[in-house]
Amino acid sequence: MLNSNNMPKAHIPKVAVAQLNSQLEPSENMLRISSLIEQAVDQRVDLVVFPENFLCMGLSKLKDASRKFKVALYQLSQRAKDGNIAILCGSVPVSASQAESRYFSRSVLLGREGETLASYDKLHLFDVDVDDPYSSYRESDQFIRGKKPELVQFECLRLGMSICYDLRFPQLYQRYAMHGANVLTIPSAFTARTGEAHWEVLLRARAIETQCYVLAANQTGIHADGRQTWGHSMIIDPWGNVIAKVDQETGICCAELTLDTLNDIRKAMPMNKHQRTDIF
Repeated sequence: MLNSNNMPKAHIPKVAVAQLNSQLEPSENMLRISSLIEQAVDQRVDLVVFPENFLCMGLSKLKDASRKFKVALYQLSQRAKDGNIAILCGSVPVSASQAESRYFSRSVLLGREGETLASYDKLHLFDVDVDDPYSSYRESDQFIRGKKPELVQFECLRLGMSICYDLRFPQLYQRYAMHGANVLTIPSAFTARTGEAHWEVLLRARAIETQCYVLAANQTGIHADGRQTWGHSMIIDPWGNVIAKVDQETGICCAELTLDTLNDIRKAMPMNKHQRTDIF
């Protein structure tokens, strides 16, 4: 009879979120992306999450970024396979029309063999006025909103996918939690103004109310079009604790996701069982 101390331990997944200061030129951004993937591989990470607009940050290069995405996706697939690592491509513009005048903002998850495991098109578009130098944001001028949520299994992780402005709409994450998500991915380009006010509090709220881990990779600093993003990429546990964080520099931070802890939290406070769906 095997002694329990000799039983093989279940693998505890290790994840990373990457923080970038992406500029206009996709090829230059790819150099930085590749460097951060190498860092994640060196730290034996299973999954690395990149921010929104990671390949190109700026509306003037949307068409260029969209056309170059297939080549970039192939390169990233090779890096995933070579490094035995899954890569979440935060978001890229994917043409939604033959005229290449409108796009989906699409997040793509690559598996360890470089295969595409899932893709998600941003559901909520950032059409807002912000008290910052950029002033007015109208994503719907260039983008078309997605049609459905995306929940994907990667080994022991069940990922609910989203992008940036989706963070403000908790019903999406509640749906993911009700369908078994244990991790929420939130690649973002949160502005400095709104990020300072709301970024961390919203992320922690999403973790607490869904009892999921949250992987939030953000852009940081000043970009070519004058936009300024907040940084502060972080990993949050299901109790709402920030367990890893990058401040405003570029780089990665890592954490192990102990699913036993998640299960203990859900057992002690079974919110999914308490959810009232009969009153709406």
